[in-house]
Amino acid sequence: MTSPLFESGYAFAVPVLIMRWLGVELPTATATKRVTVVSNDFDIIVDLLTFTGEAASNEAVEMLQRRGREQGRELVLESCEIDVASFALLVAKEPNAELLNVDETPTSGGFIQAKPMVESDMRQVEALSRFAGLHFVYCYSTTISNPPFSEKAGTVHLFCQARPPGVYNSGMVVETLFGVQVWEDGQTRLVNMPTRGRGRLIIDGVTPIFQVLGSNYYQLCLTHTAFHGEAARETIFRKLLGCMYRDLVKASDRKTEPIVETNAEDFSGFVIIQAAAILGELQTTLERINALIRSEENELADKLHDQKVLAVLLEAMQVTSADIQDAEDKLADESRKQQLFTLRVKTMQDSEFVRGLHKRLPMELDEITKMDGVAAVRIVDSGVHIVTTDIILEDNGRRYNLGPFTIRLDPNGKIGVWSEAPRHSLGHHHPHVSRISLACFGNATVAIAKYMSEFRFAEAALVVMRWLNTYTPETTLHPLEEWLAEPDERR
Repeated sequence: MTSPLFESGYAFAVPVLIMRWLGVELPTATATKRVTVVSNDFDIIVDLLTFTGEAASNEAVEMLQRRGREQGRELVLESCEIDVASFALLVAKEPNAELLNVDETPTSGGFIQAKPMVESDMRQVEALSRFAGLHFVYCYSTTISNPPFSEKAGTVHLFCQARPPGVYNSGMVVETLFGVQVWEDGQTRLVNMPTRGRGRLIIDGVTPIFQVLGSNYYQLCLTHTAFHGEAARETIFRKLLGCMYRDLVKASDRKTEPIVETNAEDFSGFVIIQAAAILGELQTTLERINALIRSEENELADKLHDQKVLAVLLEAMQVTSADIQDAEDKLADESRKQQLFTLRVKTMQDSEFVRGLHKRLPMELDEITKMDGVAAVRIVDSGVHIVTTDIILEDNGRRYNLGPFTIRLDPNGKIGVWSEAPRHSLGHHHPHVSRISLACFGNATVAIAKYMSEFRFAEAALVVMRWLNTYTPETTLHPLEEWLAEPDERR
């Protein structure tokens, strides 16, 4: 049952997560050491227990197995290697994992196409679950984001290549992950940039690989694609699981960061710094657009020259005319962008605008805080988060409590709206905000964009707050009746 690790003692090991799941103190041992072992290609953190004799070792194993049976899991001993010595590792006999297709259309073609990869992933998830003593739910989806599941003791949700709803940045590409080349030919793999202002990140070097909300792990690097080599894909996914396992081990030791409310001084300083950074980005973008316009003007001139040369050939003339129209359309589009960026750069460089911004910002926070329905205002991940009180909508004499929402205002003009705990059965946040948080502000879109471009956070927040508290059946994404009405609230 056990193998001597040292001349004077016997030893066996228990994965740290299983020990925590059992909820018992470590058996009395002559020595306890936390080490990392490799089993089934996973790096597993274990507690290594050594005893003075075989009887004491066997008694400890039997006690842990008995505790496991009381909680509905059979634990068995398997052979493992530490420091070139063979010893016993106590693990779950059967895996505890399930596949959950969280697509709104579970029979979508995307799922069918990815099915072999999903099945391969599930075998690895099941293998890992035997070392964890936890219930793993592998959530497959082809959508860009999905809302997190509520906390449930002993359960971990792993989202395959999705992000939590909110404000997104574009993705990044990498050639290696965990030191593994993602493609035999040196090509790249796409990594989704995390949702701004939500949860915490797990990073490999400079590459974000997981975004974590409670016990929800969002896998950011894409592994379900036919464009990557199978061997590299499986290796990378196994390393992702190992990374998640190690993070779960650290979770109980991780302290919750205190929530710090934002004061007027912090708010003003934050916005001024962000405004300066955005001005630099705008100027860089404007230079790029100007260079692009010069290039397209040259291209258009060349095509007009070609048209004159080839005018005698009707067929060539028709093709060239189409090309010229396309070039003119591109030039007109870039010219519109040029005008917009030029105007915004000039506005932000104007001394009167800057003086007004400094004078107005301390009052902006006060205005937002005093708005009806605002519970808190915080600076989170280079953005302003406005936390609301419960949003209650009424329709046909019934009241529907949708719970509190978070409004994220990014200084670059992007706005996100989401619920931390959606009360819709399918996870939709609001009748006008889908489960992947694609908010549609309708007629308010232009006003919000104008206010954000001028750093008028209070006015933008007021429009969004009114929008959240309004229900328009004609433009809704999901009928309000799909939420649970409050009992005995007919008016």
